Amino acid sequence: MSDDRVVLRGSERDPVPGATRVGDVDPASTVDLTIVVRRSAGGGPGTGADPSDVASVDAFVRGAGMQVLSADAERRVVLVRATVAQASAAFGVELGEYRAAGATYRGRVGAVHLPSSVAPAVVAVLGLDDRPQARMHFKQGPPIPVGDLPPTARAETPPHPSPLWPAQVAELYSFPTGVDGTGQTIGILELGGGYRDADLDAYFEKIGTVRPTVIAVPVDGGSNAPGGDADGEVMLDIEVSGAVAPGATIAVYFADPTDRGFYDALSVAVHDKANHPTVVTISWGGPEDSWTEQARQAFDAVL
Repeated sequence: MSDDRVVLRGSERDPVPGATRVGDVDPASTVDLTIVVRRSAGGGPGTGADPSDVASVDAFVRGAGMQVLSADAERRVVLVRATVAQASAAFGVELGEYRAAGATYRGRVGAVHLPSSVAPAVVAVLGLDDRPQARMHFKQGPPIPVGDLPPTARAETPPHPSPLWPAQVAELYSFPTGVDGTGQTIGILELGGGYRDADLDAYFEKIGTVRPTVIAVPVDGGSNAPGGDADGEVMLDIEVSGAVAPGATIAVYFADPTDRGFYDALSVAVHDKANHPTVVTISWGGPEDSWTEQARQAFDAVL
């Protein structure tokens, strides 16, 4: 690295607890990165990046031989594709393959470095480390025969601990009646799994509610991909939202569970001019002390 390199504040990384470095990452393999740019000077919430800052980051990326996939001043992001060798040299990091709890991830130790002329404009560099940063919190109990489920009608007495339909939970929270979400869009962030239309049809038919319109929105190559354990989380989120607001459109933003995927899904949802979500919900997560400071700052800003 040249002498004018500086540490990007808050970018320091440690391995996952108990992780072991098991090898190098293929230098010719590719990585996709999101560089988050600072808000323009004096700008409040909703203000984008200064175009000159975006141009400075763009020039740095191209000068390092990396590819700019897109640059968005409103979202304050520059999306980048690079080889591991290019990214390692450009950001002054050493990428290795780590193993923890039977899973492997591409990781780094220490800080990201940037030229001193570019560093002040950058809030975060996400994607160098692709460890799962968030997880689902869905807990599935034993199967219950449909006939044993409680009715969806008003309960005469407070319920004992037992399965509940969304309408019953909504009533306990005095959820407003006489409205169904018509004209609104609910944005749901999902970091894995997927839904099947046949399952949604069966569920909403069972509860006697018109099925809402559900749209899958891919982010960073994510997709509606049912077939794994995360499906329960996805279906739960859609079914609960749709049961209490069947008139709303539900836009499901699919990304991977890395810090980059989580951030980009949120950023895309907030700035989605096609679907215009008026509320965004997320049931995946992880403790904040496992995130880098740069990622936390980026999240705070987009929120």
